[in-house]
Amino acid sequence: MTEALPEPSPTAETAPAHHHSGKRVVRVGLVLFVLSLAGMFLARVYIPRYVDAKRHANELACGEQLRKLGLAARQYASDHKVFPHVQAAAELDGGIETADTPLAFRSLFVGGYLDDSQLLICPSTPRRRGKADLKEWREWLQAKNQLPAPPFEAAKWLSYAWTRRQLSLNSPGAALLSGDRAAIPRRGKGGLRGNHTGGWSVLRVDGSVEFLGWDADPFPGSYLGATQDPARDGYLSVRPQLDRMVFDPYPTDGSGESYWGPRARRAPPAETPSPSAGGN
Repeated sequence: MTEALPEPSPTAETAPAHHHSGKRVVRVGLVLFVLSLAGMFLARVYIPRYVDAKRHANELACGEQLRKLGLAARQYASDHKVFPHVQAAAELDGGIETADTPLAFRSLFVGGYLDDSQLLICPSTPRRRGKADLKEWREWLQAKNQLPAPPFEAAKWLSYAWTRRQLSLNSPGAALLSGDRAAIPRRGKGGLRGNHTGGWSVLRVDGSVEFLGWDADPFPGSYLGATQDPARDGYLSVRPQLDRMVFDPYPTDGSGESYWGPRARRAPPAETPSPSAGGN
């Protein structure tokens, strides 16, 4: 009578196939989990840096465009004794609800001082209209069509405001000549058409360009469009933006007041001279 042999225990070679398949699924799942965590970490670190770098590059490009506009405007003023102005010398041009600002810029194109309408579009301005509208706008600037002058508020392809006063090369060099039509608030009315979230780029009579941050003192929104005090106000046809708080990207402290501490993008200067202004 033969003795029965014991059955062999399962080994790697004899283990069921589904056992190996289950291990592979677990490994793949762990790898995907680790990769997703790594992706989230990289996105959290590098995307804000990319956004900040792009925003800064757009601010620089915007300033360069304003410099080119300033060169053209100064050549115009050299030939015509004054910068482009629509109303009578003693009167202010209209604000955003009128067509005076588009007409002022148009005079630079009609006179041959500018030929590139792209200079009037800030790199940060959202594109909200089609190519057909842009073509009509370019033709209007060069007086190639008979379309009526659009109000500044409706001229979506015009990113920059213009001075409402008649200025000349003899006006104070720090007087504001042009600048961003608006800044983009971080909170509140999200549909506002503006150029930058950090503040306003401005062009002065002397051709210099400066970026005025929302955290500057005095707050630029309080004087850029004001027209009461010739020594302090900007007289630009900008959209009124008087609330500094809507630009603050940081949370408020426990008292409910805005936090202006070291986390601010740039520290407010100790003393910022108000832009001087003057006529002829």
